[in-house]
Amino acid sequence: MDVDASPTKGFLIEGKNDPEMAIYWKLSFGKRPADELYDLRLDAVQIHNVYDRGEYADTLKRSKEKLFSELERYEDPRISGGGDAFKSCKYEGRLVRQP
Repeated sequence: MDVDASPTKGFLIEGKNDPEMAIYWKLSFGKRPADELYDLRLDAVQIHNVYDRGEYADTLKRSKEKLFSELERYEDPRISGGGDAFKSCKYEGRLVRQP
């Protein structure tokens, strides 16, 4: 919900419980799954997550291996046990929750 106020944000929030509009709220503000994979050849705007489709299993596996290899290479704290450091960063903006 850390999105600047706008007519579009208001429209999405108002339509959250409308069955025809709920998908747009979910795409904008919903909790994202742990794994996401998009076939950019078929879905350039990355709407349809294909991570759980069998035909993409090898691509997902290779992508995860590459990601974790890079995180280890750069000694990313989330891999080396220091990920809690990200929780202690102070938010400097003004957070306003919409009802």
